[in-house]
Amino acid sequence: MSDISKEELLRRVAPCSLLCYTCPGCKDGAIACLSAQLCAYYEGYYAFNDANLPAKYRGWLEEFSRFYDMLTQNAQAACPTCRQQPEDSRSCIPGCVVRACHAKKGVDFCADCEEFPCAAAKDFFAGVNPAAGEDWIPGSNRIRQIGAQAYYWERESLSHYQSYKKDDAQ
Repeated sequence: MSDISKEELLRRVAPCSLLCYTCPGCKDGAIACLSAQLCAYYEGYYAFNDANLPAKYRGWLEEFSRFYDMLTQNAQAACPTCRQQPEDSRSCIPGCVVRACHAKKGVDFCADCEEFPCAAAKDFFAGVNPAAGEDWIPGSNRIRQIGAQAYYWERESLSHYQSYKKDDAQ
Protein backbone atom coordinates (compact mmCIF):
# COMPACT_ATOMS: atom_id res chain seq x y z
CA MET A 1 0.00 0.00 0.00
CA SER A 2 1.44 3.26 -1.08
CA ASP A 3 -0.01 6.69 -0.73
CA ILE A 4 -2.16 7.99 -3.54
CA SER A 5 -2.66 11.66 -4.25
CA LYS A 6 -5.63 13.45 -2.74
CA GLU A 7 -6.93 14.10 -6.26
CA GLU A 8 -6.82 10.38 -7.07
CA LEU A 9 -8.37 9.49 -3.71
CA LEU A 10 -11.27 11.86 -4.36
CA ARG A 11 -11.80 10.26 -7.78
CA ARG A 12 -11.84 6.80 -6.28
CA VAL A 13 -13.99 7.40 -3.18
CA ALA A 14 -17.37 9.12 -3.49
CA PRO A 15 -18.45 11.74 -0.92
CA CYS A 16 -20.87 9.20 0.56
CA SER A 17 -18.02 6.68 1.10
CA LEU A 18 -18.95 4.29 -1.73
CA LEU A 19 -15.91 3.39 -3.82
CA CYS A 20 -16.36 4.59 -7.39
CA TYR A 21 -13.13 2.70 -8.13
CA THR A 22 -14.82 -0.68 -7.61
CA CYS A 23 -17.98 0.14 -9.58
CA PRO A 24 -18.33 -1.56 -12.99
CA GLY A 25 -19.45 1.75 -14.52
CA CYS A 26 -16.30 3.68 -13.55
CA LYS A 27 -14.17 4.32 -16.63
CA ASP A 28 -10.89 4.30 -14.69
CA GLY A 29 -12.02 1.76 -12.13
CA ALA A 30 -10.69 -1.67 -11.27
CA ILE A 31 -13.26 -3.58 -13.31
CA ALA A 32 -12.77 -1.52 -16.48
CA CYS A 33 -8.98 -1.65 -16.22
CA LEU A 34 -8.79 -5.35 -15.42
CA SER A 35 -11.30 -6.16 -18.17
CA ALA A 36 -9.20 -4.23 -20.69
CA GLN A 37 -6.11 -6.08 -19.51
CA LEU A 38 -7.84 -9.46 -19.87
CA CYS A 39 -9.05 -8.50 -23.35
CA ALA A 40 -5.45 -7.80 -24.31
CA TYR A 41 -4.30 -11.17 -22.93
CA TYR A 42 -7.09 -12.95 -24.81
CA GLU A 43 -6.39 -11.24 -28.14
CA GLY A 44 -6.18 -13.95 -30.80
CA TYR A 45 -7.32 -16.67 -28.40
CA TYR A 46 -10.64 -17.26 -30.16
CA ALA A 47 -9.03 -17.46 -33.61
CA PHE A 48 -6.37 -19.85 -32.32
CA ASN A 49 -8.96 -22.17 -30.78
CA ASP A 50 -11.26 -21.85 -33.79
CA ALA A 51 -8.43 -23.11 -35.97
CA ASN A 52 -7.15 -25.82 -33.61
CA LEU A 53 -9.87 -27.03 -31.25
CA PRO A 54 -11.11 -30.59 -31.88
CA ALA A 55 -14.75 -30.82 -32.99
CA LYS A 56 -15.98 -32.27 -29.69
CA TYR A 57 -14.87 -29.08 -27.82
CA ARG A 58 -15.99 -26.45 -30.34
CA GLY A 59 -19.21 -25.68 -28.43
CA TRP A 60 -16.99 -23.94 -25.90
CA LEU A 61 -16.12 -21.24 -28.48
CA GLU A 62 -19.61 -19.74 -28.21
CA GLU A 63 -19.25 -19.52 -24.41
CA PHE A 64 -15.86 -17.89 -24.75
CA SER A 65 -17.24 -15.42 -27.29
CA ARG A 66 -19.97 -14.31 -24.82
CA PHE A 67 -17.36 -14.00 -22.07
CA TYR A 68 -15.08 -11.91 -24.27
CA ASP A 69 -18.00 -9.67 -25.31
CA MET A 70 -18.80 -9.06 -21.64
CA LEU A 71 -15.16 -8.23 -20.89
CA THR A 72 -15.16 -5.80 -23.82
CA GLN A 73 -18.29 -4.09 -22.50
CA ASN A 74 -16.80 -3.79 -19.03
CA ALA A 75 -13.59 -2.35 -20.48
CA GLN A 76 -15.64 0.43 -22.11
CA ALA A 77 -17.16 1.78 -18.89
CA ALA A 78 -17.84 5.50 -19.23
CA CYS A 79 -18.66 7.03 -15.83
CA PRO A 80 -16.06 9.61 -14.76
CA THR A 81 -17.26 9.23 -11.10
CA CYS A 82 -19.92 11.26 -9.35
CA ARG A 83 -17.50 14.07 -8.47
CA GLN A 84 -16.49 14.47 -12.13
CA GLN A 85 -19.89 14.40 -13.82
CA PRO A 86 -21.66 17.56 -14.94
CA GLU A 87 -24.51 18.55 -12.64
CA ASP A 88 -27.16 17.61 -15.20
CA SER A 89 -25.66 14.17 -15.82
CA ARG A 90 -26.67 10.91 -14.20
CA SER A 91 -25.00 9.80 -11.03
CA CYS A 92 -24.92 6.37 -9.42
CA ILE A 93 -28.20 7.08 -7.69
CA PRO A 94 -30.32 9.58 -9.64
CA GLY A 95 -31.10 12.68 -7.61
CA CYS A 96 -28.49 11.90 -4.97
CA VAL A 97 -28.47 14.69 -2.39
CA VAL A 98 -24.94 13.90 -1.21
CA ARG A 99 -23.34 14.96 -4.45
CA ALA A 100 -24.64 18.53 -4.28
CA CYS A 101 -24.42 18.79 -0.50
CA HIS A 102 -20.71 17.97 -0.15
CA ALA A 103 -19.85 20.56 -2.81
CA LYS A 104 -22.07 23.20 -1.20
CA LYS A 105 -20.56 22.60 2.24
CA GLY A 106 -17.00 22.38 0.92
CA VAL A 107 -16.25 18.97 2.43
CA ASP A 108 -14.66 16.01 0.69
CA PHE A 109 -16.77 13.39 2.44
CA CYS A 110 -19.93 13.24 4.52
CA ALA A 111 -17.61 12.14 7.31
CA ASP A 112 -16.06 15.63 7.26
CA CYS A 113 -19.40 17.37 7.84
CA GLU A 114 -20.50 18.52 11.28
CA GLU A 115 -24.09 17.54 10.45
CA PHE A 116 -23.29 13.92 9.56
CA PRO A 117 -25.43 11.85 9.55
CA CYS A 118 -27.93 14.41 8.29
CA ALA A 119 -31.66 13.93 7.91
CA ALA A 120 -31.61 14.89 4.21
CA ALA A 121 -29.26 12.04 3.27
CA LYS A 122 -30.96 9.58 5.64
CA ASP A 123 -34.34 10.36 4.07
CA PHE A 124 -32.92 10.21 0.56
CA PHE A 125 -31.30 6.81 1.02
CA ALA A 126 -34.32 5.40 2.86
CA GLY A 127 -36.57 6.46 0.00
CA VAL A 128 -34.57 5.38 -3.04
CA ASN A 129 -31.78 3.00 -2.06
CA PRO A 130 -31.78 1.56 1.46
CA ALA A 131 -28.78 -0.69 0.77
CA ALA A 132 -26.61 2.30 -0.23
CA GLY A 133 -27.83 4.00 2.93
CA GLU A 134 -26.69 0.99 4.92
CA ASP A 135 -23.18 1.53 3.50
CA TRP A 136 -23.20 5.31 3.87
CA ILE A 137 -23.22 5.61 7.67
CA PRO A 138 -20.70 2.86 8.54
CA GLY A 139 -18.48 3.86 5.59
CA SER A 140 -18.47 7.49 6.65
CA ASN A 141 -17.88 6.53 10.27
CA ARG A 142 -14.93 4.41 9.16
CA ILE A 143 -13.48 7.36 7.23
CA ARG A 144 -13.75 9.41 10.44
CA GLN A 145 -12.10 6.63 12.39
CA ILE A 146 -9.11 5.77 10.17
CA GLY A 147 -9.00 8.47 7.48
CA ALA A 148 -10.04 8.40 3.85
CA GLN A 149 -6.83 6.92 2.46
CA ALA A 150 -6.75 4.02 4.94
CA TYR A 151 -10.46 3.47 4.25
CA TYR A 152 -9.74 3.29 0.53
CA TRP A 153 -6.99 0.70 0.98
CA GLU A 154 -9.25 -1.29 3.27
CA ARG A 155 -12.05 -1.40 0.66
CA GLU A 156 -10.30 -1.22 -2.72
CA SER A 157 -10.38 -4.97 -3.31
CA LEU A 158 -13.99 -5.50 -2.17
CA SER A 159 -17.15 -5.47 -4.24
CA HIS A 160 -18.89 -2.12 -4.70
CA TYR A 161 -22.12 -3.94 -3.93
CA GLN A 162 -21.39 -5.58 -0.57
CA SER A 163 -24.82 -4.68 0.81
CA TYR A 164 -26.53 -6.51 -2.01
CA LYS A 165 -24.94 -9.88 -1.41
CA LYS A 166 -27.52 -12.62 -1.02
CA ASP A 167 -27.87 -14.08 2.42
CA ASP A 168 -26.34 -17.57 2.47
CA ALA A 169 -29.47 -18.85 4.23
CA GLN A 170 -31.71 -18.03 1.24
